[in-house]
Amino acid sequence: MNDLLRVNDLKVYFRVAEGIIKAVDGVSFRIPPGRTVALVGESGSGKSVVSQSIMNILPKVAQIVGGEIWLNDPQTDGPPIDLTTLDADGKQMRAIRGGRISIIFQEPMTCCRPCTPLATRWVRPFVCTAAAARTRPAASPRKCCASWAFRIHKKRSRHTPSSFQGACVSVR
Repeated sequence: MNDLLRVNDLKVYFRVAEGIIKAVDGVSFRIPPGRTVALVGESGSGKSVVSQSIMNILPKVAQIVGGEIWLNDPQTDGPPIDLTTLDADGKQMRAIRGGRISIIFQEPMTCCRPCTPLATRWVRPFVCTAAAARTRPAASPRKCCASWAFRIHKKRSRHTPSSFQGACVSVR
């Protein structure tokens, strides 16, 4: 398998009091190296459920009832891993989640809290990943941002998104 990620016939059902809801029913796609894939669809079409399935962070009422999610990590020499077989709280999945695969939630109240400083928002994934791997996180938010190819002024890293007008953070 040459793809970085391959989702084959993914089926995710929600078991609720009213019965079974087929949130995702047979989704397949692949992400080749060096490519970007966007999940696009109407509200309620299952985009977030697919993403949560990949990250293994589904709500308790949800269950993957079919399909495979294969990760072929180029930084390891091992064979591809079927993420559906990993324990959600296991060491291997925690190292993958945030370390190798990340998610940007579409819900503005959970992804863009206006009171959270930018440096905190950018550094948190590194800190969580380092904790899972039992290593030290980045020494400072500036170094962390520099490694992401962001240029940010020292004082601005403490500001919140609401204080920006769109020109204070630039990508090289």
